[in-house]
Amino acid sequence: MTAPVVGPVNSAVVTAELRSAAARHHPHLVWIATPDGCWVDLNEHWTVLTGRSIAQSLGIGWLECLAGNGRAQAEQQWRAALAKRAAAKFDVSIVRADGQEQQMVFTSDPVVSTQGELSGYVGCLEAKSELEAALRDSQAACQRAEAALQVRDQFLAVISHELRSPLSGIQSWAYVLERTLDANAAPTMQRALTGIKTGVQQQVKLIDNLMDAAQVMSGRVTLQSEPLDPQSLFDEVLARLQSQLDEKRIDMRREIEPAGKIWGDRVRTLQVIENLLANAIRFSEPGGTIIATVRLSGEEIRIGVTDFGKGIAPHRLPLLQDPDQQSVAPTSADASARGMSKPTRPWQPAGIGLKLALTRRLLELLGGRMTLTSEGEGKGAEFALYFPVLRTQ
Repeated sequence: MTAPVVGPVNSAVVTAELRSAAARHHPHLVWIATPDGCWVDLNEHWTVLTGRSIAQSLGIGWLECLAGNGRAQAEQQWRAALAKRAAAKFDVSIVRADGQEQQMVFTSDPVVSTQGELSGYVGCLEAKSELEAALRDSQAACQRAEAALQVRDQFLAVISHELRSPLSGIQSWAYVLERTLDANAAPTMQRALTGIKTGVQQQVKLIDNLMDAAQVMSGRVTLQSEPLDPQSLFDEVLARLQSQLDEKRIDMRREIEPAGKIWGDRVRTLQVIENLLANAIRFSEPGGTIIATVRLSGEEIRIGVTDFGKGIAPHRLPLLQDPDQQSVAPTSADASARGMSKPTRPWQPAGIGLKLALTRRLLELLGGRMTLTSEGEGKGAEFALYFPVLRTQ
């Protein structure tokens, strides 16, 4: 333990510094000793604990307050530390004012001047039961947290299986219906079948996203990092989502500038970019426009996705930017603005709640960050991803 340093050796200055050091050392029972180990001061907690006055306990009088069977050993340990001018820490048994023994931890630190001269010692006595209780509480809290994570993971695994089972049946019967219906079937029947198949696919994807989010949130993911070209990543994501762009007749405008490379996991980086672009497509009006940018921004590469769709109410924007506040329920106007049904608690914005949390956590693991801006309802929104630039040697 590194000894604190005080100013030049002067009795008045040393006493002030020692008192200050003792006060900082511990907020409870503290003491000050001379270089030869004699106590010269201690606070009033000692009198409350032992019933002995401070005057009776100065010098080596404090040893009289130790239980008889451990007094000799404590004195030996203390003198061994004094001989080495070293810090000390050992257990002692103090006889309290009520006659009962109190197990405590004795700690001391040497105080050395700037000239390297030993000025004295400061130390404290702390009830061992409090330390042990704090340790037990900490260990118990960790165990409870681990148990809660295990229960959550088990629950998600079970619910995933239970949800997939009926979906598999629905999917199978939808296939039977599709094979049974002929080309002359009523349009209503065709639309109903298409709706069933689409709903099943969406539910399966939602379950997959839920399981993926649980793994990512808990940090149990393996990342294979490598140099990545953000322009090629965006092109790959664009190719994946081209059919959705075509279906909504969205004009995709790209503003790509040479920006260098980033360091990250290819699959997960593609995932966060796809989440943002898919969200922009979802909330854009048919025939609308999306602007995608890739450029250098200071020491980071910025990938931005801007849509001009439904936008976000100003008072709801902070809730999306702060994941800890996303359990706040939206107003009816917010629900209709984002195409949601009647709001319920707890709330996640339709289409971006789960994916937004997943994207944020993935970005943290990848060393990146995300920003969100919107001028209000009906004025679209912009999500921007920032990744540190990969510097070449």
